[in-house]
Amino acid sequence: MDSTKTNSDFLEEEIVQLVNECKKQDPYALEKFFKIFSSDIYNFPIKIFQFDEEKAGDFFLFAFERLRDGKRFKTFKGESTFRTWFYSVLKNLVIDFLRTNEKSKTIQIQNYSNFNEIEKSLKAPTYDVLETQYVKDVFYNVLDHLEFDSRIVFKLTLIFYLNLDELDIKILKENYHKTNYEIFEFISQSKEYLIEKNQKLNQKQEKLNRLHLKLFSLQEKEKKILQNHNNNEELKKLHDNISKKKEIRNSILTKNNSFFLLRVPFYKIAKFLNLTTPTISNLYKKAEIMILNSEELKKIFTK
Repeated sequence: MDSTKTNSDFLEEEIVQLVNECKKQDPYALEKFFKIFSSDIYNFPIKIFQFDEEKAGDFFLFAFERLRDGKRFKTFKGESTFRTWFYSVLKNLVIDFLRTNEKSKTIQIQNYSNFNEIEKSLKAPTYDVLETQYVKDVFYNVLDHLEFDSRIVFKLTLIFYLNLDELDIKILKENYHKTNYEIFEFISQSKEYLIEKNQKLNQKQEKLNRLHLKLFSLQEKEKKILQNHNNNEELKKLHDNISKKKEIRNSILTKNNSFFLLRVPFYKIAKFLNLTTPTISNLYKKAEIMILNSEELKKIFTK
């Protein structure tokens, strides 16, 4: 089984074969599994639970620690697809992680539009699909009650996730004097820009994944050295190596503290709507506050 391929390149039969090898606690099979599915483990809490990248990194190590002995793979009986089973395992691990590390969690609405796509890929039960659709319906209902300017700016900013409806097009035509072609051109160019940005961010994310794995390996080595009372010189070199890896990781996180939410820059929207950038920023913030303060959404996320 070629571990250089991405997980989407494998047939279900190939994945099941690898999982069966992992059940036997084969170290080579487990290593292959983590190389192939490290991105899934890292991305899952970001897409479903809206973790930031640093918290997702902590979860990645938490999940790796609990999966690496191969015991959890024995729960895969083949009664569902591998992906359905795997995401169910990850969901339970996230819940365990949250219980272990914090008393409460915050769900940000900005990324929730991806949830339906994730549920489809998991072939979720009908109840979950209906529940997801209900959340989307409530969210769009809140958007519909925003003031026109805030609604338009919010949707244009998050055009990678949201769609313009007939009313939005009408507002752009009548209030901002835009033609169908101008609207289409702006959306097309914006999505091209965001797709390109997403590709670059995925590369950085892969680099983060490798760093998290390397850090974990170095920390494990550090534990063994401390247990065996090896010489201080070797320990110092290891500490220096760990510190350098952490500096690189923190540098990536600092420069990209919001790179998992793809937004059209305010200045691009300002140019399109013939408004100032501060005006666009204020309209977006106004919409964001209204959404976060929505009693309908609060009821959903506090259940």
